Amino acid sequence: MVVADHQRAGRGRLGRVWEAPTAASLLMSVGTVADVRDEDRGLLLTAMSLAALDAIEAQLGLRLMIKWPNDLVAVTGSAPAALKVAGVLAEAVTLSDGRTGYVVGIGINCNWVRITGPLADTAASLDILVGSSVDREALAVGVIKGFEERLGALEAPGGEGSRSLLGDARARSATLGGDVEVQTPEGLLRGRAVDLDDDGALLVDTGNAAPRRIVVGDVVSLRPS
Repeated sequence: MVVADHQRAGRGRLGRVWEAPTAASLLMSVGTVADVRDEDRGLLLTAMSLAALDAIEAQLGLRLMIKWPNDLVAVTGSAPAALKVAGVLAEAVTLSDGRTGYVVGIGINCNWVRITGPLADTAASLDILVGSSVDREALAVGVIKGFEERLGALEAPGGEGSRSLLGDARARSATLGGDVEVQTPEGLLRGRAVDLDDDGALLVDTGNAAPRRIVVGDVVSLRPS
């Protein structure tokens, strides 16, 4: 596990840059050689997201949700849209001995004090949401312990662990049941998010006979149910 105190060029999805000032966020990358089935690799994002949700709720009493595929958001009555609190990114790497390893990174806005400018309508920080500063070290411990447990579930034979992860992800989803606009490599897709499939892909009802399966995409507009 590697933790940074600040960052100027953190990597996000679709080539985005994630910046964070000193002592404001929990910025953590975890390397693992967990024996994850090929079809479950996408669920590494889910495992880390759920671990972070559990750690935040245990430490702060704050219940966040998952905006597919990799954002943790606060859904509040005072904001017109879900506010991003954290993002998760995972990638596979080939090790020198030929094995496949994984790096899973997470950035959580913890102690921003205030958020101004364009981000004020799209982002939030834990300290603002709960009204007090956040112990980043304690949160890191909670996240890594939870991630270890979720990895153990993914490694379980028979796929039972992955089904359990998907069930938890559905229960904590801010996307399912809502009207969405999803930016895909093929263009903008509009519809209602209805489910996650066994690989964690998003199923969107566009009014056709069968839902569209979205593996790579970015939910650019979300109206939760």
